Amino acid sequence: MTALAGVIAEERWRGVSVALLVILSGALTASFRFLGTPEFNNDHFVHLTAAQQVLFGEWPTRDFIDIGRPLQIMASAAAQRLIGHNLFAEALLVSAAFGIAAALTAAIVSTLTGSPLVAVGAVVVEVVAFPRTYSYPKVLAIAAGLWLIGAFLRRPGVPRQIMMAAGVAIAFLFRHDLGLFVGVGGLVASMLAAPAASWRERCRSGVTFACIAIAIVAPYLLYVHVNGGLWNYLVTALEQNQSEAGYVWPNPFAEGDAWDAQLLYAFHLLPVVTLSVCAIDWKRGRYDDWRTPFLISVACVAVGVNCGLIRDVLRTRIPDAIVPAVVLGSWLGHRAWVSRRRCYLIPATVVLIGAGLALADAANVGEIANRAGLDAEIWSQPRLLPVRFAERSAQLHDRFGGSPSRAAAVLRSFVQYLDRCTAEDHRLFLGGVIPEVAYLARRPFAGGGYEHYNFSSPANQHRVIERLRGQLVPFALIPSGGDTELADLPIVADYLHERYVLLADLSIDGNEHIQILVDNDLPPISRDAETGWPCFKGGGRV
Repeated sequence: MTALAGVIAEERWRGVSVALLVILSGALTASFRFLGTPEFNNDHFVHLTAAQQVLFGEWPTRDFIDIGRPLQIMASAAAQRLIGHNLFAEALLVSAAFGIAAALTAAIVSTLTGSPLVAVGAVVVEVVAFPRTYSYPKVLAIAAGLWLIGAFLRRPGVPRQIMMAAGVAIAFLFRHDLGLFVGVGGLVASMLAAPAASWRERCRSGVTFACIAIAIVAPYLLYVHVNGGLWNYLVTALEQNQSEAGYVWPNPFAEGDAWDAQLLYAFHLLPVVTLSVCAIDWKRGRYDDWRTPFLISVACVAVGVNCGLIRDVLRTRIPDAIVPAVVLGSWLGHRAWVSRRRCYLIPATVVLIGAGLALADAANVGEIANRAGLDAEIWSQPRLLPVRFAERSAQLHDRFGGSPSRAAAVLRSFVQYLDRCTAEDHRLFLGGVIPEVAYLARRPFAGGGYEHYNFSSPANQHRVIERLRGQLVPFALIPSGGDTELADLPIVADYLHERYVLLADLSIDGNEHIQILVDNDLPPISRDAETGWPCFKGGGRV
């Protein structure tokens, strides 16, 4: 009885320690991300501006072009609605997402290896990688998907299989390729969950999982079909993907950014080594309960994530694939340590420590720590930490305090002019990739398009013009003089040339500039006293 009580007490303590580890991992990661995240760049405003459009009463795909991130858009819209129309709300959302992802990673690694210390190391590496703010769905959706796969494999059954399929659907709605990566892992897990099952039973389980996932996603696909058609949606997404494609296989021994190249190959080797170890174990009859099928599933997800998310520029893209890498790396390192064989332990230790140092160097951890205010002063005076949070919060509440965009800086006076001389239903047409302008101006974008390469097809261009004809669009903003950005939009360009005239040409840095065009057919109510430009609402200065 005493021995049994001791075992129960040990299990309870282990459960409490894991829970504390998970909570602390999430809270500390969220705090660090909030303090250390730099100003949001214009890539982040791509979905944030779409979220603002939702607040103006429009919906993705139905009213404006969306290439497959509806849940990310709606999450930001909800944060803006609940917390406030500012970058502080977005920073809280992003920080919480990275915190939850870190907590899930801690839970996965701790359960997989039984070592809280290894789990801490995994979380540290994930945080050190420091993915960009707009990449939080890549980290969160993959971590949640792997956690659900592990939960299913530990106790297979239809309810948990449905939860796993729901995780695939959520990942799909955050970003479609994430759903594919997590879906492959869930499919493999469904087929490997029962070691004694026949191949017919395995295939039946896999088909069941796929059908459940498709059924959950089907309403969204129907929504897309009704609002523009699935085919046009698919073609637009593929065109956008091709415009960003840039996967490379660099020479890992070349001079320059060698760490980036070596990290790339390390990420690719991790699933290969894991699958090799699992194959050897399987051949020797060492089928380790749920862990072997889980590791095979994670390795399959890692292959998809590495090939689908990592592309040029490597330094900014490798962190997107961090979650499967730290899970597999943690298990391989722990396995090498437990084996106590030097032939495993020494190379595994060297590779994992090297990869961690490379990630720290690539992410420039020192700069991030300084930006977060985690300097010598804060360690000697911890009472200054709340001051750091207050300073960061104040910066994010400032309308222009959270965006380093050169275009936003140049257009600050133009945005203030819009406050004076336009109403909230007056729209801006964006002829280039400057989504931050519409967000900072707090005006809806026009025509249902705000990334020029996403509506370059004739069908999408005609749809944009049809919407423009029914909207109040006093201004069109064309970066780089217009010729560069509108070269692939000849139909839209013809419409603008017929109706709009040049109001101002603002230089950004001497080489780039932004043209501001004004609708020549829209009569002004008055003239702005500061700029002399036309006012289109009664409250403007005369």
